[in-house]
Amino acid sequence: MKLVGELKKLVEETKNKEEAKELIENAGMLLTDEELDLVAGGIELNGGCPKGGNHNWTSKFDSVANKQINYCSKCGASLEIGVTSI
Repeated sequence: MKLVGELKKLVEETKNKEEAKELIENAGMLLTDEELDLVAGGIELNGGCPKGGNHNWTSKFDSVANKQINYCSKCGASLEIGVTSI
């Protein structure tokens, strides 16, 4: 399951996994712990793929979003690659 829109924004602003889970349940949805980890920022970059073993990161350019994206070819987790300015 992939959260989008306002609910995704609210989940990203929660302080911890329990708070995110409560927010999602109150919206009438139930997520597995693995799904919750993906939307609540629980991706472990150097391992811990929910499909077993380490993530298999692949990079591609998303021309619609105009961004470079890393995604795991096993579980579908994604990471945007960006530059932060100070």
